[in-house]
Amino acid sequence: MTATQLKAPPARTLLFAWGLAVASIAVLFLLYRDTLQSVISIWDSSETYAHGWIIVPLVAWLIWRERERLRVLRPRFNPLGLVAMGVAALLWLAADIVGVQVVQHFTLVAFVWSVVLTLLGAHVFRVLWFPMAFLVFAVPFGEMLIPTLMEITAWFSINAVRLTGIPVYRDGMFFALPSGDFEIAVACSGIRYLIASVALGTLYAYLSFHTWWKRIAFSLLAIVVPIVANGIRAYIIVMLAHLSDMRLAVGIDHFIYGWVFFGIVMFILFMIGARFQEPESERPPIRQYYDAPSPLPVIAVAALALIGIGFMVPAAADRIGADAAAEQNPLYMPVAQGGWSGPLPVATDYRPSYQGASTQAMASYENGRNRVSVFVEYFDAADAEAELINDLNRVYGNDWIREDIGVRVQVAPGHRVIATPVRRGREELIVWHWYEVNAGNTVSGTRAKLVKLRDTLLGRFRGAAMVALVASVDSTPEQTEAALQAFADSHLARLRSCLHDQSATDCVRQ
Repeated sequence: MTATQLKAPPARTLLFAWGLAVASIAVLFLLYRDTLQSVISIWDSSETYAHGWIIVPLVAWLIWRERERLRVLRPRFNPLGLVAMGVAALLWLAADIVGVQVVQHFTLVAFVWSVVLTLLGAHVFRVLWFPMAFLVFAVPFGEMLIPTLMEITAWFSINAVRLTGIPVYRDGMFFALPSGDFEIAVACSGIRYLIASVALGTLYAYLSFHTWWKRIAFSLLAIVVPIVANGIRAYIIVMLAHLSDMRLAVGIDHFIYGWVFFGIVMFILFMIGARFQEPESERPPIRQYYDAPSPLPVIAVAALALIGIGFMVPAAADRIGADAAAEQNPLYMPVAQGGWSGPLPVATDYRPSYQGASTQAMASYENGRNRVSVFVEYFDAADAEAELINDLNRVYGNDWIREDIGVRVQVAPGHRVIATPVRRGREELIVWHWYEVNAGNTVSGTRAKLVKLRDTLLGRFRGAAMVALVASVDSTPEQTEAALQAFADSHLARLRSCLHDQSATDCVRQ
């Protein structure tokens, strides 16, 4: 039975239910306008996520495309939608407490899902499953993939150049050819191409195929192809620059060639998909549903319940933030002891790259020929929007290259650090870092966030910090590690005490 053969519910019922759903979404977005604004600001400021501007119009068009199927479905109140709304709201609150903005962004999408399920019912949600899922692409996410994508691009392009017969010397993300030096930068990771490809490929798979295995297969191709293509793109750009004596594929040409190549790859991918396209006539018909529509007062009360749940959570977040703001700690450094002198001015221009820190402090300590610098990025409880741990904050600045994956090292009973070698040109450093949350320490970002969530809910969160000990590799890495360990042996306990207790003795305010 086709959609046109089914008897549609009264137009007044449809208009009321759909109008109430749109109004409920608008009210919820107004209540969470700060989160919505943060999404829009990322769309506006980042070329990687500029596609977010077209996702919402595309979702609206996808819903309109289903109008013939939707007009015969009776709006039915579904209490599971209220449960989903409650879970999403609690997730938003938890993300607000621990400072995970991307989770808050995803909850906005979950709010839309909850409204549709609650006020329009499971039958409507089944028909709109893809527009609802496609709305996820409006969320700016994927930054965590950049280091991995950069590594893949470097490995692919460098090995391809070597196979061509050209000698290559690699140092981290830098590599040198006889014609010049190259760097695999963030823009070379291909994250823009990957996100655009996955969004376009998923949309194409939904519109062109009706069988699930074809949709899944094409969507997987849309993930794999741009990753491989980006490696080929990087290789081509390097070869163009090398063969032209560094006259081609540099500067703006680099990006133009990249997007042209990406366009060609996507065109080929879609041409392949067109050979297996399934006609609209093969689209499965909708099932007949005989459930009577829910009474309009029931739908109206459900809408009020959704808005009520949405209203309570920001109010709770404001209350928690007000309670937490009452406890703030100034920042102190220990006075040197055990043959060390300090705190002294920092001589190195190494700096951690953290955004939104409430307080930053740094100091150096010397012991003969050894010099250890201490850096603290402190986030107090008063600033709920600032995030200690996210994909943008890095222990080493953007001009430093991590030479190896950091390893966990125990430097004192119950205290571990992540030891990471970093390099900039010929200058090499070893960085030990960890996180302080209230009076506890951890090297796990996930644990730090969970402890912050727990202590905030219990009303005892005071602040969190990233602490880094940095020393220059002047002779051997082993001697530098020994210098860091010597400093930790004599100062670690007092350093932690100074950070958490402003009344501690032998501490100097920074």
